[in-house]
Amino acid sequence: MGTSTINFKNKFQEQASKINNVQELIAHSKKTACEEHDDKMFILKELLNNAVILEFATIPIYLQAMWTIKDNKCEVAKSIRNIFQEEMLHMAMVCNMIAGIGGEPKIYNTENRLNFPSGLPGGVHPKLFLYLEGLNDSSLRNFMEIELPEEVADIYDYDSGELVDIG
Repeated sequence: MGTSTINFKNKFQEQASKINNVQELIAHSKKTACEEHDDKMFILKELLNNAVILEFATIPIYLQAMWTIKDNKCEVAKSIRNIFQEEMLHMAMVCNMIAGIGGEPKIYNTENRLNFPSGLPGGVHPKLFLYLEGLNDSSLRNFMEIELPEEVADIYDYDSGELVDIG
């Protein structure tokens, strides 16, 4: 199977493609003031692909914990099953968004392969270290941390760049 070469439109896009940390990618887009529509779309696709990889990385954590529950019909097993199904749904929706804007979802490749124990991809919750383990106090704390937002995100108008107040 051959590898394909990616032709970037400009140096901005080439540099952005090498950034694996979400915060650094956002900072790169602000620092270089991407004004062109193509550059904004490139950053959006990269950020959405980071979201795909993040959602994909959470699924094994939940599955491993669920598989250690002897009664798969108990409420705890059902709850964990619902959570990982939600993660799969999130991943599918983000993949659809990427395809809808002309991108190609990158669910898995050799650069973003999952190795456990590890942190979450994209620099999300950098102090969190995850293991494939059965359901226990540690895994439950990790689940709670995974689902917590790191911070409240600001939302900016696409055209004007001004902060939008949504509530």
